[in-house]
Amino acid sequence: MRNTRFQQASSGPAALARDASGNIWFAEAQGGKIGVIEPQSGKIREFAPDGLLGEPFALFIDSEQNVWVSEHVGLNIVKFNPLLETFEKIPVVDPQAAPFGMTSDKFGNIWLAQHTVDKLGVYDPTRNEFSEVNIPTRTSFTQFVTSDKDGNVWFVEQRGNKLGTVVISEVPNQSTIQEQPTISLRYSEIAAPLMTVGIIVTSLFFVKSVRDKRRLDALIE
Repeated sequence: MRNTRFQQASSGPAALARDASGNIWFAEAQGGKIGVIEPQSGKIREFAPDGLLGEPFALFIDSEQNVWVSEHVGLNIVKFNPLLETFEKIPVVDPQAAPFGMTSDKFGNIWLAQHTVDKLGVYDPTRNEFSEVNIPTRTSFTQFVTSDKDGNVWFVEQRGNKLGTVVISEVPNQSTIQEQPTISLRYSEIAAPLMTVGIIVTSLFFVKSVRDKRRLDALIE
């Protein structure tokens, strides 16, 4: 095992992500920087915009190898281009959001967990638009998101004791939205590049008691 020492003693490493070249990117939550390690040589490089980052806490690398960073207290998601070494900040809508985990859907939109509000953030890089989708559960405390092989988005509701999924499908127009007969909401406000996207948010309950099951049965009826 080889330990790597950061250049700043109070860097507070908080997240890791691997790019297509096998380099390991990390966030320095306390140091306000991101960095990359070349595993073969052990070489470390660090990057930060002017004024540092506001508690960078999660990383996501998109299909073009851009590094996305969530500023937990900076209220932005940040796109870092590793070739040009440039930072681009996109502010969130809700000042209480506390950005956390990120992923992308089948159309390249960036989805953001906002764990202090019951909403998912959605950023369309093509249109440069940021919007939000409500989570059906109150006090869901969503911190982590991921996407499956079909480009649908999954998220955890830590305090809601649930998993949630956002099912994204191509539809010919906004009036045709796929719906599920169980617990679901529909959203026709999120647009993917050059097409309309129907979005269904569904919570998958972990039933812990008979009372919870009865509540679930009542909702299905």
